[in-house]
Amino acid sequence: MTSNWLAACVSLLFFVEAGWRFYTSVKLGSSVEGSNYSNYVDAVFNGVNFVALGSIGLGFVAWPAVEPFTRRLKERTSTEPTTTEERAEVVVSKTSLPKSFRTIRSRKSLSRRYAQMEEGEDDAQDRAEASARAMTPAGDAPEQPRKEKKILMFLTNLKVTLIIGVVTYHVLEEFYNPEVAGVAQVSSMVRHEDTSRFFYNFTSWLETVCQPFGMGLFLFISAYFCPASLDRKGLRSFVLDKIVRLGGAFILYSALLGPLNQMWITYLGTKQIEYTYDPDIVWFVLWLMNWTIVYAIVAQYVPAIKVGLPHAFVLLLAGAAMSGAYYGLSLGIPRLFMRTGGMEYWNYGLAIYMPMFFAGILGGRNDWMTGLVEMERWLVWLLRVLVVAAWAVAGVYCSQNTELFGLQIGSLGLDPTYFQLLFPGVYSVPISIALIQIYHEFCNGTPQNKVMAFMSNASYAVYVTHKIPVNVVVLTFTQILEASGKTVLFMGSGHSLMWFLKSSDGLPDIPSSAIIWGGFIFCFALTQLVAWPLAFYFRKLPILNQIL
Repeated sequence: MTSNWLAACVSLLFFVEAGWRFYTSVKLGSSVEGSNYSNYVDAVFNGVNFVALGSIGLGFVAWPAVEPFTRRLKERTSTEPTTTEERAEVVVSKTSLPKSFRTIRSRKSLSRRYAQMEEGEDDAQDRAEASARAMTPAGDAPEQPRKEKKILMFLTNLKVTLIIGVVTYHVLEEFYNPEVAGVAQVSSMVRHEDTSRFFYNFTSWLETVCQPFGMGLFLFISAYFCPASLDRKGLRSFVLDKIVRLGGAFILYSALLGPLNQMWITYLGTKQIEYTYDPDIVWFVLWLMNWTIVYAIVAQYVPAIKVGLPHAFVLLLAGAAMSGAYYGLSLGIPRLFMRTGGMEYWNYGLAIYMPMFFAGILGGRNDWMTGLVEMERWLVWLLRVLVVAAWAVAGVYCSQNTELFGLQIGSLGLDPTYFQLLFPGVYSVPISIALIQIYHEFCNGTPQNKVMAFMSNASYAVYVTHKIPVNVVVLTFTQILEASGKTVLFMGSGHSLMWFLKSSDGLPDIPSSAIIWGGFIFCFALTQLVAWPLAFYFRKLPILNQIL
């Protein structure tokens, strides 16, 4: 149960952070000059967003004191039923809906069960059931199979896998990133030399097939259980829980851990100390909180939409529509404003992330998960074939105009502009469905083994904190290189460590394949070994144990 004092503190901290962002906007000024103006708009956007979140949080904290007055006012001005119980009774009494829809709310759905497990209520219920079974003679009641519990575990395992993928991606970008953040790209861009070896082809392909769906699938899973959680907790408790768990994590990183992480990285590159606002990875947490709270409030006034799971072909058509929207937004939104307000690219945000989130809401209200995991077998395999075909096409695209295993590959006819702008939406739908089905089929055992239970408990904290161990481990690797006689230089500032090797002529030296592959494997393994235990125990600290 979320404590009111902690929700009030987080809400007040949003006002403090809003003041910080408004102060930044005043320093930047509002002159229309390229990046300065985009930074100004970003700061103002953040300030308004944080004021809204702080106001909503304090409003719901104070609601028990205010609500009696508003209720009496309504009773004086209206004879209509106003209590939650009366409204619920009116809804249940409708008989015009199909029977399957009328029973959706009455049964303990998969989404409700999973939401309880996520918030710790499931464990208490399990202990109560175990105690009752222990007090019952063995011959009196046969052991009942617990099918519902088993159907939930695959989602937890899938979330753990996605977190591992996020950590891996941020290790990988230290060695390869198309936006010139990584030793390989820094070296090649400065020297204007070809570095098209297998590592670059492989990492380019991996980024192409993972980036379009990862965060969208996170949003779908998170949103899927919001309706059940909102029904069970009520609006006030639901919103305050999101303010604490999501808002607390966002403030923790954007105002403390992120600036500290950026401060020491900036010092390595420039010998200057700066403490600046840095949301970095918690952009996802911010927008999950924004959309979740908007949904919770709107749901009080808009009737629930009752619709069954669309056919797989309809879902694929929806993915094609997402591609069209992504294409249009990519061309229409100026690049300087792609990250305004903390969104990690608005073409993704509006065309993929937002539709996936609200699809999760719609699916959670109508129990789509059962339909997804019980889809006809031929459709299941069709989706998997489409995913593998998309991987093959992406491999062809990433191999164009490169050298692979000594073989020079020219243009293969895939236009980079059209591929990059049309691929994400149409691909994100089948891969998301296929992963849900695969994890339900093969990663759904209960109880979890000790390793997976440990990782599932730590996963949220790992997401929030992992950039710090990533950068520290990469710094460790650069020290190993220096000890071996290499000269390592750090450049610029930011939330990821940018480094390169210095050659005798003073220009960045293109690292050997052994350094690139060895460095990536070393940093990947050590980061995973450090980040998970660190986050597991970090989340046990006072106050943090209510946030992470």
